[in-house]
Amino acid sequence: MRFAAIAVLVLALTVGACQSSPTAARITPGSSPTPSASPAVSPSPSPAPVVVSPSPTASPLPPVGFACRLPVAGLDDSGALIGGYITFPAAAYAGDPTAVFKRDHSNGTYRWLSTQSPQLIGGTPRLFYDKAFKRWLPSPRAAVYPDGSRYAYVTGALNQTVHIVTVATGKERVLAAPHPINGAVLDFSPSGIYLAGSGEGSETGIWLLNQQTGAERLISGEKIVVAINGGGAWLEQSPTGAQFPDTLVLLNLTTGAKTVWFKKLGAFVNLVGLTADGLPVVQVNGPVYLLRSPAVRDQIYSGGKLFADVASDTHGLWTESSDGVYLALPGKTLRLVASDGQGLVPSGSCV
Repeated sequence: MRFAAIAVLVLALTVGACQSSPTAARITPGSSPTPSASPAVSPSPSPAPVVVSPSPTASPLPPVGFACRLPVAGLDDSGALIGGYITFPAAAYAGDPTAVFKRDHSNGTYRWLSTQSPQLIGGTPRLFYDKAFKRWLPSPRAAVYPDGSRYAYVTGALNQTVHIVTVATGKERVLAAPHPINGAVLDFSPSGIYLAGSGEGSETGIWLLNQQTGAERLISGEKIVVAINGGGAWLEQSPTGAQFPDTLVLLNLTTGAKTVWFKKLGAFVNLVGLTADGLPVVQVNGPVYLLRSPAVRDQIYSGGKLFADVASDTHGLWTESSDGVYLALPGKTLRLVASDGQGLVPSGSCV
C-alpha cells in the first residue's frame, strides 16, 4: 500500500479550503524514547517523520466502553521507529522500550534495526505488532505472513532483493527480485510474495515471487496498485483521464476480471486502508466510506479531516488523523478517542 503521507498530501490539494496533512506526534513527556536533536531525514518515497515532542494538556474525551491496549507507532526526529500503546478507556499513551528500531544507512539503503534481540530488520518505516509472537515488526501488516511467523521486505534498487525474515530467530533468507524496479511488498501469503512499484520511477505491474524457488513472474501490467489481499489487487484509476483517481477497482488476480467498487467522477477517491477481513475504507474528498460490496457502503465520516491507515478488530475500525486516533464502533461513525498521540498510526489490533 502507498504510504499514508503521500495519499494525505494529494488529498489535501484536492480538498483545499484550509485542510492540512496530519501533524507531528505529541506524546506525554517521559512516555517515549528521547529523540535526538538531529533533523529528520526520510528516504523517498517514505512518509515524513512523525516528530515526538511534549504535548499540551488536552480536554478529556468521552471514554470508550471497553478496556484494551491499542498498538501505535511513528518515527521520532532522529528517524528511529518507536512503538507503544494507547490504553483504553483512559486513552493514555505509554511507549514500549522493546519497540525501538534505529535507522541505519551503512549498506547504502535505509533499514530499521530492532534494539531488542533477536534483532529484526526492515526496509520500510512502519511497525506492526505481531500478537502471535509478541514482537514488534519493522513492517506494514500487508508484508507479514498470515500466521505472523515471518515477514518480507525489499532492499536495493539496481540489485534489488527480497528478504524473508523469521520472527522467532531474526534469520533472513535473501532472494533476487529485479522486478518491479523500486518494488514494495504488498502482500505475503501462501501464494507467494506480491510486489508492485512504489514511488516515482518505479516499474508498473504486479509481480509474484515464489518464496520457495525464488522465481518471479509478471501477473498483471496494471498501474497504481494500492493494495493486494485475498487474491485481488485494488487499483485507483481515472477512466476519463482526470488528474486524480476517481474510481476504485478490484482486479481478480486469477481471472483478470475487474469490478468497480466505487466511482465518483471529478472526486479524489483515496484508499485509506483495508480492514482485517479485506474490506476497503475510502475517503472521497472529505467523507469516508466502509465499502461492504460494490453496491453496499457505510458512510462513517462526513467532516473535513484527512485520514490515513486502518486497523480493525472486534471493537471496530481504527484510523488516525492530525488530532489523534479515531474509532468507528460497529454500525457507528468515526469519533476521536485519543488525542495524546497525534499522528501515531494504529499498528495492529488491540491486545
